[in-house]
Parts: sequence; structure tokens; C-alpha cells
Amino acid sequence: GMKGMLKQFRPESIDDLVLLVAMYRPGPLQFLPDVIKVKQRLKPITYLVPELEHILSKTYGSITYQEQVQQIFRDLAGYSLGQADIVRRAMSKKKLKVIEAERTAFLYGDPERNIRGCKANGIDVTAANKLFDQMTDFAAYAFNRSHAACYAVVAYQTAWLKYHYTTEYMTAVLNNTPFEKYQGLIGDLKDLNVDIKGPDINKSALGFSIDDDAIRFGLSSIKGLGDSVLPIIRERENGIFASLADFVMRTIPSKTVLEGLTWSGAFDRFNKNRNQIADAIPKYLEAEKKYKAAEKKFVSEINEEKKADRLQKLNEQKEEIRNIKLNDGICEDQKQTLSKEYELLGAFVSKQPLDIYKVSGTTTIAEMLEGEDDVPMSISGIITDLQIKNRKKDKAPFATFKLTDKTGSVSVCCFTEPYKTFKTLIDDNAVVIIHGNMKRDEKYTQFITKSMEEPKLNIPPIVVAVKDIDDWMERVRKIVVGYTAENGNPLMVYDEMMDELRSTTLHVTKNLLQNESLHVKLVNM
Repeated sequence: GMKGMLKQFRPESIDDLVLLVAMYRPGPLQFLPDVIKVKQRLKPITYLVPELEHILSKTYGSITYQEQVQQIFRDLAGYSLGQADIVRRAMSKKKLKVIEAERTAFLYGDPERNIRGCKANGIDVTAANKLFDQMTDFAAYAFNRSHAACYAVVAYQTAWLKYHYTTEYMTAVLNNTPFEKYQGLIGDLKDLNVDIKGPDINKSALGFSIDDDAIRFGLSSIKGLGDSVLPIIRERENGIFASLADFVMRTIPSKTVLEGLTWSGAFDRFNKNRNQIADAIPKYLEAEKKYKAAEKKFVSEINEEKKADRLQKLNEQKEEIRNIKLNDGICEDQKQTLSKEYELLGAFVSKQPLDIYKVSGTTTIAEMLEGEDDVPMSISGIITDLQIKNRKKDKAPFATFKLTDKTGSVSVCCFTEPYKTFKTLIDDNAVVIIHGNMKRDEKYTQFITKSMEEPKLNIPPIVVAVKDIDDWMERVRKIVVGYTAENGNPLMVYDEMMDELRSTTLHVTKNLLQNESLHVKLVNM
């Protein structure tokens, strides 16, 4: 849009710039296509009455500034500048009674205030009346000329930077944006073809930075960390962190810092399973406390013989931190991982919620929008813009929201009856399957909910081979039970004798893959 508009409308003056920026502002700017045509000399400039020429010639015949409104009142109807400004202010605040009372004075004059009026100045009353309406429409959106000029110059400069240096510009914008607005800006990055990478303990700067043509989250951009990460950035100048243990020993972090860095993904380079790191945080904090105490005793020891003992104790404590092992029996809880990441980064960065679910048998939103109304169908996607409202007659709650999949978005309504049953599934950023139908009329285009369900998580199954059903019951099942885990991979059994693949109700950890007494593998279906 902006590029095409610039080609059409090359600004040659501050007034041109103001009009160009006005094209991107809300308000009654229906005259802008005409302005472009006049600017390109495809259309002659026209004025409602000839007396407007000296006021509006610089802006191609369109009212653009508050000062022009005041000048019209003064030059055409004989108001003083002070009187004109009072009307202009009433117009900008939409004080309809004051505005309508002034219409008569503008057209026919007001002897008490020494205002002649347009008619007495020989101006066509019908045209003057139309002009009054135009000014009323416009004044609510008007700027004064100096403000508009500054606004337009800055808008033009930033548009130029955003177009030519998109990554650098958006990095700067994110670094000057409050946490609550990250999500919207990160959403814009996709349209701008700019990648965003999550925080990384060895690559992140303090704030957002550029990393390989992508924008990298800064450590202080993680919610709740702020300046507490400054010592980490300083310590890293002595060399990158080689492991979690190395990080803990060199930075002496707090529980808040460790949890923030873990769940935001800053430690993913050491272990991608954030649940396993989180489980070890209390062990790291306990060992770090002992390390700190041993260090304090070593530093304050004066006696040379004891100093050597203190050093040995300090090295033992270092070793204790190094020896902390993560529990690789803990499975990743993908829902929890994403929800905590969203809490800390204000957006989904490592994955999108739609990526962690397995959805089949639904129609894409793009296909559904092209299909017929009132036909039962199922759609799936992520819920955003959730609003819980109350029905007028009995205040019973119902929900409206936007559902988005990878092909498009649709407004959804879940009326009071289905809302009672399915309200636990309805939440911002939740992924759902909705059964219902499309309704379109003059007012709304909405998908009407009949029922809902939560899709299954997309976790690849682990398949174990057995000779026959007896082998499963008597040998393999007993081994497998030792690896069960709530958030684990679903277990399937391949029966070699029957050449059949069967589902089970068991979920197991990936550690089962290391068991050498079994024929077992992970299958990405």
C-alpha cells in the first residue's frame, strides 16, 4: 500500500506530506482520491465558492488544517479569529447544539457579534451551507498546521525506515514498546517477513537485537527479569556459558531469574525439555547456596593451613553443582511450555499453539468461508479476541471470539446453551475444534457453535515390537510399565505374528528407546 501510494503521490512540500499521511488516518477523508488526481494533474482543482481559492490552493482544494477552518469563518463570514476558534473548538468536540446555533450566523450573520455572514458578503448560501457541513465533518479530525507538519515528517521518516531497514526499525520499535504490546508487533513481523527468535543465554543482548537478519529477544525483555540480567550480560564477556552448571556457578542467579530463563527458552541450547530444567532448579539453588557459603568462608579465611581446606571445600561444592543431573524421565508438557512462554514473552515464539495439536477431519476456515451457509461442518483453530457477554433478557453469559487457522479467520458465536457445556474449553489462545454452521446476514458473518472439543496433542507414538500377544503380556508389558509418564508419548504395539499395529492406553518416556532388551522406535506419523 505505502509503496504504491508514494509512487502516485510524490510529496514536494510539507502540505503534500500532511495529505499523504492523512491517507493513513481514520476520518472523513473521502476527498483524498480527488486530491491525488489533482496532484497528478488528471483533474482540475475545484472550489465550492471562488472565495476559497486563496485559503485552499496549497492543499488541492481540500480542507486540511484547523487554521483553514478559522480562515474560512473569518474571510467568508466576517468572524474575528477569536470567534472562529470558539466554533472550531465546538466542532472538534462535536458539540452539536453550539455548531447548529452557529450555522445561522455563518450563513446570515449576527449583528450582536458584528458578524456579517456569507450572504451579505455575496457568497451563494447553498454552497456556504454545504461548506459548513464539510467543516463540521472535518473539524473532529483536524490538526493545527504545525502539529500536522511534525507528525507528517516523522511518519514519512519512519515509513521510509520501516520499508528500507525493516529489521533494524522493528528492533528499535520493540525496544521502545511496553510488554503488553509485544504480541501485536510480533504478529506484524510475519507480514513483514522478519523472523523473531526467542531468548538465548549466549546470544541475547540486554534488549531486542539483530541476529542473522532476525530479531532476537533480549534477556531483559523477558517479563519479570528487567535489569536483574545485567550481571549475566557482564559475566558473559568473560566467555559464553558452556552448560547450566557453568551458568549457575558464574552468575549466582535467583529462583526468579532461573525460572524466567528456563520457561522463556533461554536455556534451550542446553536442553530443549524445559520441564526437566525446571525440575532441577531447586537442586541448583540448594547447591549454589552451599557454594556461596563455602566461597565466603574461603575469602574471609586468614590462616594459611585452613585456607587450603577451604579451597578444597569450595571445589567440592563446584563439583556438586557440576554433578546435578536432569531427570530425563520427565516428559515435556507442550501445553504448559507454550503457556509459560506466552506469559514471559507476551507472544508465542518457539512454536504456535496450532503446531502442537493433531487435528483431522475439519474444514479449513478459508474453505468454510467459500462454502454454503447453514451446512453442518467442523473447523479448528486458535481463539483470540474473546469477549464474554450477557444475554439481554436474563443476563445469561455467552461468548464471541475470533478463530484463526493457517488459512484465515472467522468470527464465532457460542450462545448461552452450548456456552454452559463448553465454557471450560473457551479461553484466549486455546486451540479448539468447533462443530456448527456458518450464518451470514447484513449485520454479521459468524460461525455458530453447536458443540466443541479439545484436539489431541500431536505427540509421536513410540512403537514396541512383540513376537505375539503372549510375549507382550508376559515379558514386554512388565518392562514398559517402568517407563510410564503422564505427558509421555503414546505407546503402540506391533504384533509380528499377526502383522498388526495396536494402540494401548499407556504413555511412556523417550527413555524406553534406550532399552536394549526391546525392539522399539519413535514414529513420526
